[in-house]
Amino acid sequence: MKQRKMDLEVRLTIECYIEKGFTISDISTKTGYSNVAIANEIKNHLVSTPRKILKKPTGKFCKYVLSCAYHKSKHNCKKDCLQFEPVKCAFLEKFPFCCNGCPNITCCYLDRKIYGAVEANNVAEKSRVSAHEGPLTIKMDELQKINELVSPLIKKGLSLEAIYNKYQSSMPFCLRTFRNYVNKGYFDAKNIDLARTVQRKYSKEYEKRDKTQIKDSKILIGRTYISFQRFSNKNPDENIFEIDTVIGTKANTYCLLTIFHRKSRMQFGLKVPKTAKSILLAFQNLRRFLGNKSFYNIFQILLTDNGTEFNRLHEIERVEGLDDYCSHVFFCNPYSSFQKGGCERNHELIRYKYPKGTSFDELSQEDISDLFSCINSYPRPSLNHSTPYEAFKKMFGENAEYIFSFFRIKQIPFEELKLK
Repeated sequence: MKQRKMDLEVRLTIECYIEKGFTISDISTKTGYSNVAIANEIKNHLVSTPRKILKKPTGKFCKYVLSCAYHKSKHNCKKDCLQFEPVKCAFLEKFPFCCNGCPNITCCYLDRKIYGAVEANNVAEKSRVSAHEGPLTIKMDELQKINELVSPLIKKGLSLEAIYNKYQSSMPFCLRTFRNYVNKGYFDAKNIDLARTVQRKYSKEYEKRDKTQIKDSKILIGRTYISFQRFSNKNPDENIFEIDTVIGTKANTYCLLTIFHRKSRMQFGLKVPKTAKSILLAFQNLRRFLGNKSFYNIFQILLTDNGTEFNRLHEIERVEGLDDYCSHVFFCNPYSSFQKGGCERNHELIRYKYPKGTSFDELSQEDISDLFSCINSYPRPSLNHSTPYEAFKKMFGENAEYIFSFFRIKQIPFEELKLK
């Protein structure tokens, strides 16, 4: 039967019993390990310590005491004899194989072997971990070439999975090994440069915003989240867009209006004032730019939270004289941002570039468009490592190009992406 691995408590017991003079059979009975296991444990974790310095001429500890001509003639040895070589202690050849508990250790001038439980346990744990790591199987010059390729991209905020999928043919290892190499510091970019690595959070007081909610029942009737679920289940092929705003600071005049398409993971952004009228006006301008039929064929379902900045969004649903085309606006439940989780998850990419507390008043629409161009050119595992830009264009064809031009979105090459 395979014996369990020794822990620190067992090793402390072995060290204590050795110093008390117990036999190996007694220690085996007390700990439950075989004689061979205990003997191997002691031999494998012996630590050599410096021998005692010779303070007076003595030859009884010298290996050449019987063959030394000087010793025979003078019956003594020099204190600093250059030919002095300590003899091996015979007691180290048998149990306990160490100097623990030896009564002559204070006056012995021979090499010493000490068994320490704590040191032995540390060595064993380190050996157990390193046994699973394996050696570095890649040449250093090849590793340096990969480092020059991936380190700048990691420092720009790109994920390891996206980088590996793009340059997999240039990496003679798997994604897991790539992540391990980063964690071990083999590249110029460290794991602390990864966007989602846990970092130290400094205490910072953010402005607490009391977000007001829509309470007008006339607006909410037929537009609750339950209504959305029922409608989307009956119409599974309808395009769903999640709408939200990203606020800078409480004193800001402007915010980011974000529009997220669920199927393609595409997200658009506009800098608008923090008012219901401006958000309605943004959609009206988009509808005017695309044309009524194209707009309603694309923006079929709009799902947003129930903040008061969206209390006029339902006015975009229909146009007089165009009864066959319409959009459907729905509102999430209060404090239920998970109901439009795709939009919220994409906001993390925005916060990589503009953390909380950043003012959006000083940013131009070109800055916002450049940010969303990078976000939408970022490959996603959920799209089989395709980009939202490519997926949205494949779904909507020529209409996608018009929408891109309205939001000033362009495709960015992978090497030029920058999310920080």
